Amino acid sequence: MLKKLLTQTPVPFESRETAKAFFLKEYKDPELQRFFMSNLRKSSDGKQSWRFNSEALLKLLEEAKQMPLWEQWSSFKGTLLWILGEQSETVSAEQRRKAEELRRVNKLMLVHVAQSGHWVHFDQFEVFSAEVVNMLKSLD
Repeated sequence: MLKKLLTQTPVPFESRETAKAFFLKEYKDPELQRFFMSNLRKSSDGKQSWRFNSEALLKLLEEAKQMPLWEQWSSFKGTLLWILGEQSETVSAEQRRKAEELRRVNKLMLVHVAQSGHWVHFDQFEVFSAEVVNMLKSLD
């Protein structure tokens, strides 16, 4: 969703009203609309642009995909919690398979959350929060 947001949102917007109309049309969730609106700022020409450098963020996302995290995770001695939205299009079948392997041989707590995309903390905040609390309690 983040890549779509960054590449398909027609920034800069002429006004906040134009931005609001776009987010109302493209994203049905009012909380998500407010979140996106809160990340806009008025630039010197009066237009509404992202508060952050979207090109740099996209570059970082691509670089992160290339990082050898599986090797790091498999050698990590502590407890890992991975909360995975079942409808996430970001996590591939191969990544899900590797996560299951880590769960079997390591201290990976793998939680699948129904009716959630990649942003589990947003889609299912209560479930996400409860899983984090459960994991922290299990460390005692």
